[in-house]
Amino acid sequence: MTDFLQEIENWQKAGCKEKDGIRLFLNLQEKTPLGKLVKLCPEQNGKLAVKQLFAIAGKKDNLILNRHWQPLPATAQSTDAPKFREMFPFLNEKNTPNELKVLAADKITAYRKSITAHARLVDCTTLEQCYITAKEVVENYLENYEITQEFKHYMDTGRVLGKHAIFSEMKKLAELRKSKPSEILKRQKQVENNIFQIKSQLKKGDKSHLRTQREKRLRELMHVLQEINRIIDGL
Repeated sequence: MTDFLQEIENWQKAGCKEKDGIRLFLNLQEKTPLGKLVKLCPEQNGKLAVKQLFAIAGKKDNLILNRHWQPLPATAQSTDAPKFREMFPFLNEKNTPNELKVLAADKITAYRKSITAHARLVDCTTLEQCYITAKEVVENYLENYEITQEFKHYMDTGRVLGKHAIFSEMKKLAELRKSKPSEILKRQKQVENNIFQIKSQLKKGDKSHLRTQREKRLRELMHVLQEINRIIDGL
């Protein structure tokens, strides 16, 4: 018996206390997507860690669930943030940087995807499913968090933080405006080809663990293409 299986067995013999189970799970898989999720929100995801310990030990039928534990409510999954622009009123202002207005839609998308993926975690039956779903939760959570930091900084200081990737993309587009029309058209074609490739990959459905990254990159490229088209329309 390997050391970690022995540790799981010792934990079971000691009464399967959730707090100890979380600690043991993080020792084993802290760097995995699910491990990161459990570390971020142990109160909500502790039972998922316990479930995976039993799965690792090959004792799925022995899963002990606390009757007081509940997954996120279904109502939270369908929220469309009705007070979103009240939370960030600068989005309604004319002089707000366009990058922040573009990120508003991405923030809502990332939030919704994180919530719905989190709700699916309790239905995962294999380690692979749990890995892919937890990865989706974490990546969308971090995207939402990164955009929130941009919004809060602008709201507090009136200046952009500029750490999100969209700002570097917009800087490149500003340089592109100075280029020859032939170079702009060449860049447009490149972006269109990249969009086509990512859409084809998403439609094919392989490499599920890359889905969230591909969706994010697709949104970024769609923003870039939109700006390039505006440049061309102004030529």
